[in-house]
Amino acid sequence: MGDAGIFHGGDHLLILRFSNWPEAWLDGIRRRFPHLEITSLQVDTSKSVEENVPSVGRIASSLGAKVYAYTASAKSTPESRKDKGYIVPGTGDPDGTIPVAWHHGTTKAELRQFLKDTKPDHVVISLPLTAATLHLFDKEEFEVWSDSLSPPSSSSKTPSSSLEGGDDFPPRKGFLTNISRGKIVNTDALVTALNSQQIRGAALDVTDPEPLPADHPLWDADNVQISPHISWSGEEYFLRALDVLQLNLERLENGQELVNQFQRRRGY
Repeated sequence: MGDAGIFHGGDHLLILRFSNWPEAWLDGIRRRFPHLEITSLQVDTSKSVEENVPSVGRIASSLGAKVYAYTASAKSTPESRKDKGYIVPGTGDPDGTIPVAWHHGTTKAELRQFLKDTKPDHVVISLPLTAATLHLFDKEEFEVWSDSLSPPSSSSKTPSSSLEGGDDFPPRKGFLTNISRGKIVNTDALVTALNSQQIRGAALDVTDPEPLPADHPLWDADNVQISPHISWSGEEYFLRALDVLQLNLERLENGQELVNQFQRRRGY
């Protein structure tokens, strides 16, 4: 059980934190691995996908990862991809240029097609919970995702074959991170996907049910990291909330559109 996702690429180490870690701990990691350039980023579950993905994607792309965006509405023009919400200066992706491609959809069929086309090694879920997103990731989505990375015809190849001088490699498996709401993922399907190795692991700051009962099978699932919905608790959270308030007061005074607005019809 843990509260972070760790990604290694070359001489770089990216740590995605789902809670507020003491700097002394991070300093200890840096001293232990002096040859690595270590970046630590706290993920905020109170933010929308447009706010979280640029922060994660900005660093992931610098490590050589390809970032694909999947949103409900189409963002087919450069103007539509711009982030018009609150952005901490010097961070994020104001112009929406980090993703190598933008995809969109509101149906499970469209999500499955996205998984087939992009074959993602890592899926980060940062969505509001609405009637449309309830159990958006379910048994069928895990199956399509697994098959897109390792087609059934190649799943019979064992990892040992690549160690015996052959050209085969172990099957690719995806990793799921959910930093939004637990009910977006069907928990029973997630447990099955983990224990059957359809995916190689999951990092969860949210669960369904929440809090997770002590005897729930998710606790014992293979390679799962769970934190108790605390990624919002960074020291900078309330300061940034006040920044949003100040910015909106200024925009209100100047007759400008407010940022980070609640959209009643959408439910978030």
